[in-house]
Amino acid sequence: MRLPILLTIALALFAGGFAPHDAIGPSCAWGQDFGDTWAMDRLKLKDGRTLAGLVEFPNGRSSRWLELTEIRRYPGRPTGLIVKPIVQADVAQAVLLEPAAREQLRQRIGRIRGRAKIEARELDAISLSEGTITITGSAEPQKLKALRYNGPRFSLLTTTDETTARRLAVHIEQLFGAFRQMIPPRLTTDQPVRFLVFSSPLTGRQYLASRGGPADPDIIFPDGFACYLENQAEVIVALGWARYDGQRRALDREIAGLEAEIKVIEDTRRARLENLNRQLEGASPAQRAQIKRQAQLETVRLDKKIKECRRNVSTYRRKTETMLDEFLKQLLAALNHEAWHAYSRAYVFPPDRFDIPPWLDEGLAMTFESGVLEQGMLRIDTPSRAMLDVLADAPPVPLAKLLTAPRSSFQENDRVAVHYATAWSVVYLLAIEKGILTSRTISSLVPAKSTTPKVTQSRRLESLTGIPLNRLDTYLPTFIEGLQGD
Repeated sequence: MRLPILLTIALALFAGGFAPHDAIGPSCAWGQDFGDTWAMDRLKLKDGRTLAGLVEFPNGRSSRWLELTEIRRYPGRPTGLIVKPIVQADVAQAVLLEPAAREQLRQRIGRIRGRAKIEARELDAISLSEGTITITGSAEPQKLKALRYNGPRFSLLTTTDETTARRLAVHIEQLFGAFRQMIPPRLTTDQPVRFLVFSSPLTGRQYLASRGGPADPDIIFPDGFACYLENQAEVIVALGWARYDGQRRALDREIAGLEAEIKVIEDTRRARLENLNRQLEGASPAQRAQIKRQAQLETVRLDKKIKECRRNVSTYRRKTETMLDEFLKQLLAALNHEAWHAYSRAYVFPPDRFDIPPWLDEGLAMTFESGVLEQGMLRIDTPSRAMLDVLADAPPVPLAKLLTAPRSSFQENDRVAVHYATAWSVVYLLAIEKGILTSRTISSLVPAKSTTPKVTQSRRLESLTGIPLNRLDTYLPTFIEGLQGD
């Protein structure tokens, strides 16, 4: 699971029911037409808006939030999906479909999950509390002050600042929303996934060592690392905050200076106008006209200076946001990757019961790692330029080798990057491009440990696609070249 973070876009969502885990599904056509008439759930909100789509309660009906997969259909354009978290108290009226119609809607949505976007919750809706991270292993345990967020299926502890902590919580909520869309949780657990995000790589490594983690983490990037500890159900991410914090503090000083200047100008304007008003008392008509002209000129001049300062404040604040976005990219990419491993093992494919094949596991992890936030929404439908760049420099791994590659091939092999990129390309082909990898069909690729006799991954993939492996092997480079030319 070790790979430098260079990635940009692509995220796949799946939906539907589960077939028996040991079954080989029937052959699937590349496409399916559901016709033009879609029956949908409808929500009327208290602000007057009416939304249509599929209403679900992923955290139970008593939860504060519900989830709406909004369906947007326009003539001549592909149907679009936006997954929206909505506060139940904001709903004035809900009209939901009967169970059979809802199941049909789920199936229709499942075919176009690759075009979905996951909308973010508001930062202010995230409730943080004080927490502690304990690092053992020395004579005196080290206790770090942290901010805590408790979600329905995960918790977050971070030593970053409050703004970043809220953004991390929102991002993980979006990510788990994407996971739920892809493969709904099959299990409950007494050990929800814990995310620990450190603002110092040194402190992060100390904690990793105290938990019995590897000296060489799964993902290493220039300013930090990420690692998933399966036995503890923990995702540990560390990022060198000092460089960003120094730059942010410099911009904060500029903003503070400008805001102080604005206050001085406003105070000066107020004093000047009060003085001119006093001069109006007892002045002749000619003098009054002159004083008013002077007041107007003074007001225009000072207002112009205030507007210029405020523009500069907005510019510096945008720079701060952009800098944070750029700085967090590598952290979020690593977090996405390891979060998939944590979610799949905690809620879908526990390792004591299922053998998720490495090519599928890492292909999905790379697909999520490549996801990006765009205008507050998690994008899922654009191929990863970084993966395509890898495949531009080296041919994909033959499928017969990829499907049987052990997990060590994604950790120690000289062709590690190509293994990751090939696995990503197969998942992207099946899930995004062709839409045949759903939560039902993905089960046919993940055997239970009790399965006998064992069915090969080659046979499972052929059964899923209805295409012989040698033909898929021939088609894959052509498919990749088409993505590279887009």
